[in-house]
Amino acid sequence: MTAVVADRFEFWSVLASEEDRDTQLVVGNDGPVLVAVDGDELSAALDVLIENVFSHTGRGTAFEVTVAPTRAGCVITVDDAGTGFDPALAAAGRSGADSTGLGLAIVERLARTTSGSVEISASPLGGARVRCQLGPARV
Repeated sequence: MTAVVADRFEFWSVLASEEDRDTQLVVGNDGPVLVAVDGDELSAALDVLIENVFSHTGRGTAFEVTVAPTRAGCVITVDDAGTGFDPALAAAGRSGADSTGLGLAIVERLARTTSGSVEISASPLGGARVRCQLGPARV
């Protein structure tokens, strides 16, 4: 799982560099983290979360992706230094920024399939925080 996150972060880092965005990837451990999500589905969910930063913040806005293993699986958090958005709008299926909020709904559905969840709140960086809890892989 951490390899998938690192791959998607690296992919988006190219565009971030072109847009003068400071980025950081924080991985809670160096070993593999197994979650109950297919790698392609995880890639798609990460792309939604990171693409939202590019779509809803201006050039030069920093973002950070954190992966933290937990007893209940793993938490992936995307924080940005933008202006944030009203979590009530996202919960209603709208971002409030000329978007349907469909991307976040896809991420939420994926998290729920693992008995996980998605939380939207204010980021310590000043913008939005999307925290996605994924359940552990069943072995």
